[in-house]
Amino acid sequence: MSEMLLPCRVCDENYPASRFAPSEVRRHAESPNRRPRCRACDNERYSMAYRRRKGLSLRLPPMFGPPFPSHGRQVKCPDCGCFHRRRSSSCRCVPCIDIGNARRRDEAHARRRKAIRDGDESIHWKQLGERDRWICHICSKRVLMKPGVAKTPRGATVDHIIPVSDDGKHEWDNVALAHRSCNLSRGAGGEVQLRLVG
Repeated sequence: MSEMLLPCRVCDENYPASRFAPSEVRRHAESPNRRPRCRACDNERYSMAYRRRKGLSLRLPPMFGPPFPSHGRQVKCPDCGCFHRRRSSSCRCVPCIDIGNARRRDEAHARRRKAIRDGDESIHWKQLGERDRWICHICSKRVLMKPGVAKTPRGATVDHIIPVSDDGKHEWDNVALAHRSCNLSRGAGGEVQLRLVG
């Protein structure tokens, strides 16, 4: 059974009853001539522009913050052309944002796989640990003799001094041992790259 649709008195669109505050739905049930206001339009009452226009105090109640500039209005997604309610600073709809993030992640994984395939495939965190005496090259502390996974952030990982994303090679000269947490916090940059220069 589908949910009852109610028209918003501000934006004049039909929404399911769950998009309205319960008090608005109750008032509408008591007097059907009084149309409710949807949550997006209700939040817009607390925007600074509305309060200036109405001559109200600019101090907002603590539970309300200023909404996004076009909060509650339909915007067109530049990628797929669908109309959606803008919920963030991006004009893209949520599925297009997810597709873009997945595409960037897949490109990074492909770049890493290609660098490993083109480089020295014998590099392993165990041999690297023996070479670097199980010392992290970022924080200079002892590294556990375990693989660096989510459950062991102080475990060993292979860190590229010049990142693969910056055309760094997967060779013994360009890798060093690092804690997983240090490697993730450094990302694709950091002052460690300066050690090659000096």
